Amino acid sequence: MFFLIKKRIFAVLNVFFMIKTKILIFSFLLLNSGFLFCFDWIIDQKVLIQFEEMLYNNWEGTGSNYVSGSVRFIGSYNNMSDDSTFKLINNVEAAIGTAYNSTDKWMTQEDKISANSSANQKLLDNFYFNGTADLKSRFDLSSTYLLAALGINFISGDLSIQNNPITLRSSFIRTEGTFDFGGNFRIKLENSIEFGNYFKIAWKGNLDTNITAAVKLENFYKYGQAFLKESFWNLETMTSFQINKLISSHLIINALYDAKQSKKLQAFEKITIGFTWKI
Repeated sequence: MFFLIKKRIFAVLNVFFMIKTKILIFSFLLLNSGFLFCFDWIIDQKVLIQFEEMLYNNWEGTGSNYVSGSVRFIGSYNNMSDDSTFKLINNVEAAIGTAYNSTDKWMTQEDKISANSSANQKLLDNFYFNGTADLKSRFDLSSTYLLAALGINFISGDLSIQNNPITLRSSFIRTEGTFDFGGNFRIKLENSIEFGNYFKIAWKGNLDTNITAAVKLENFYKYGQAFLKESFWNLETMTSFQINKLISSHLIINALYDAKQSKKLQAFEKITIGFTWKI
C-alpha cells in the first residue's frame, strides 16, 4: 500500500512539473504572438516531411537495416521600421522524428522545440541594442531552457553576431524516477536560474540557385564556471537542396554540449529526402 502511495505521489509531481513547464512555454509564445497583431510581418513558414532508409543484405561490413522519418516545422516572422532602425526577428522550429531498426526497434531519433525572439534598436551603423528571449525544449518536456538576454547585435545582410553580457537562463530538467531494491522511489527534478553571457552567430543565405544554407552557433557561459567544459554550446547547420517545387533534400548537422545532460559532446548528421510545403 505504501509502495502504491509513493507511486501516486510521483505521478502527481510529474504532472505538476509538466503543467508548470507548459505554462512557461505557452507564456513565452503568447507574449511573442501578441506582436503579430501590431505590425506588418514578413512571414515564411514551411513544413518538411523527411525520410531515410538503409537496407543491408549479405554485407561484409557492420550495419543493420533501418528506416526513419521526421516532421519539421520552420517559421520566421520578421518586421522592421521604415527607416530600418528597429528590427524584430522571430524564429520557431519544431521537429519530431522516429527510427526503426532490427536491434533497437522503434526509437525517437529527433525531438526538438525551439523559439527565439530578438528585438533590435539601431545604435550606430550595423550595431543594434538587442533584447533576446529564447526557448528550447523537447516534446516530452524532459529538459526545458528559457533565456532572457540584453546586449549588442551586429547585423549585416544575412549575418547576425550578438553578444549579451546580461543574461538570465532558467533550466528545468526532469530525471525519470526509478525504484530501488528497498521499494523506495527516487525522483530528481532540477530547477535552476543562472546569470551569465549569451553569444550567438547566425547566417542564412543562398549558396546556389536551388541550394540554401542556415548556420547557427550558440554559447551560454555562466559567470564563474569553466568556459569550455561547463558552458552550453549548440551548433546547428542545415543545407537544403530544392529538387522541384515539392521534393527537397537536406543535410543536417547538429553538435551539442550541455553539461547538465552529458559531459560528452553530442552530435548527429543525416541526409534526407522528402517533401516541403510552404504555408
